[in-house]
Amino acid sequence: MDGSLPEEMSLLTEMHSLLLPQNRLQDYLPSSFGVMPILTYIDLNNNHLRGVPSEMAEMTGLKFLSLNQNDFTGTLPTLICELTSISSLSFQQNWLTGTLPTCIGNLVALTGLGLTQNFLTGSIP
Repeated sequence: MDGSLPEEMSLLTEMHSLLLPQNRLQDYLPSSFGVMPILTYIDLNNNHLRGVPSEMAEMTGLKFLSLNQNDFTGTLPTLICELTSISSLSFQQNWLTGTLPTCIGNLVALTGLGLTQNFLTGSIP
């Protein structure tokens, strides 16, 4: 599978899990992800994704997000701090730089955080 994920994915309102690792997906996650109310598990490891939409902050039921081995650059998006139910968050082997957002310390459900092999600096808040 290659190309971008289609915006029409939002029509899959009963989908709980999205597992599409090791494909050739590219560009950005569709903004329609924000209207997928019961999506709790996302594994998009080992693709060529570059960004997450701001609408993803509306996915307050998301528990697992794994975006390892993609092409994310810049700082870790602060919108992850809106994912109040997240228990596992992983952006390993990307091109992230800078420091972690201080709000990450407010994610009380977070039990796993994977950020190895990036270019992050500073300490864990």
